Amino acid sequence: MKDGALDEHVQIGSAYFDVLDTEYSLNLEREGTELRVRLSYRVSTASNWYARPIAEFLAGNFEEAALKVYAHRAQSST
Repeated sequence: MKDGALDEHVQIGSAYFDVLDTEYSLNLEREGTELRVRLSYRVSTASNWYARPIAEFLAGNFEEAALKVYAHRAQSST
């Protein structure tokens, strides 16, 4: 990504926003195996009231997209 393309309030790894940890777990279910993902992030700005809701939306979107990729890979390999 081009430097300066994003405001530092939304750049991952900035003083205002960062992804801290991602944890995946596999749970055996009757129908197969369930993959769960937990993503921890930090929002460090009080001046933008919308920062946390946007971060929650983006994190949820990322988790959902990642799980779809993993599901497709797993189903394609069988």
